[in-house]
Amino acid sequence: MQKNLVGFLLSGLLLCLIGSEAAFATAVPSLRFGVGGRASGMGEAFVGLADDAEAIFYNPAGLSQFKKREAMVVYAPLSVKGGQDDGMSQFHLAYAHPLNKWGTLGIGIFRMQIGKIETNEGYNPIDEKYEIPGVVDIYEDAYILSYSYPLTEKLFAGTNGKYIYSHLSNEFTGKAWTYDLGLLWHTPLSGLAMGVNWENDGEISYQDDPQKDPLPGNLRYGFSYKAWEDKNNKVTVTGDINKYQVEDLVPINLGVEWDIANSLFARVGYFNKERKFDGLKWEKTRDKDGNVLAWGLKGYTWGFGLKYGSWNFDFSSVPGGVYDRLTRASLSASF
Repeated sequence: MQKNLVGFLLSGLLLCLIGSEAAFATAVPSLRFGVGGRASGMGEAFVGLADDAEAIFYNPAGLSQFKKREAMVVYAPLSVKGGQDDGMSQFHLAYAHPLNKWGTLGIGIFRMQIGKIETNEGYNPIDEKYEIPGVVDIYEDAYILSYSYPLTEKLFAGTNGKYIYSHLSNEFTGKAWTYDLGLLWHTPLSGLAMGVNWENDGEISYQDDPQKDPLPGNLRYGFSYKAWEDKNNKVTVTGDINKYQVEDLVPINLGVEWDIANSLFARVGYFNKERKFDGLKWEKTRDKDGNVLAWGLKGYTWGFGLKYGSWNFDFSSVPGGVYDRLTRASLSASF
């Protein structure tokens, strides 16, 4: 059993390391934004840990580790460098409900509020038509139903079913169904866990557009290791490597969490999501109109957490690319 599992995990790593020839070309790129105040502070390296409600977004297999119900809310304001924020933000809700021997159910809601565009009487290039004055609200949503089941005491499996809704204008909306598949294995080596998650496979169809666009599919492979633990301290190291389905990208994520008396948490991390295609870096890559692409990022992350009873507050700061540096705050409770 262990030999077969090791072979599976190594094959997943191999797939992560194999590059593709495709260029940047996915819809709903907001699905690649990090989630949660805790995981973001650890460089968004969480697939091999996945031990709180953020597991719904990183690796649903981790939900099998839960002994209590947990609810979480996350908020992150966004603003473009040198520009107005126009109400841009991220907002997430997550809830996990253990079913005893029947596994664990989870529900997640993801919203990226991209902004608003004021339109006046004249030609609207987004809808390619003339319209009356008004405001176009631009956002992307994901509604997630999760389930995780322990295959053994050390090996957990999980899946997400997702409904994606992309509202780029009042006349141009997209809808899609997709899924995630994850595994989490607590290995025989004390303190070491390994995880893999295949996420966002499929395509999205936009209104009045016969061509389907690919979703940002990703194979995420990672580990967590409890490097040091005593009565009042615990240090956990995490790392992820990703293989994007469409683009020629292999991003990496690294993180460290220092747990002090299970009450105060300090976190640092690093991620590199630079583009490899044609040897260019994402933050220097522009589209055909000369606009800088927003999704390529690299740099350090940091964060902290506070725990009081069953309540947890987590805060993080991460690189933002064309956005200002992003801050994410989450509040969670177990009961």
